[in-house]
Amino acid sequence: MEYCAMGSVIDLIRITKKSLTEEQISSILKDTLKGLIYLHNNKKIHRDIKAGNILIDHNGVCKLADFGVSA
Repeated sequence: MEYCAMGSVIDLIRITKKSLTEEQISSILKDTLKGLIYLHNNKKIHRDIKAGNILIDHNGVCKLADFGVSA
């Protein structure tokens, strides 16, 4: 997996001490859902989707992480 310099979504919230805007949330959800579609098409289930497991790369693209409980 490539390096995600921005950290996780929860890191972003903690550092900025602000709520995410509706536009930011929709962008995060779009990328998260694309990841879930990919996983489900490959017969995988993540089972631990949360802000700490959604990483953001230097381009602002979100990636799913932490497959310790995937099936």
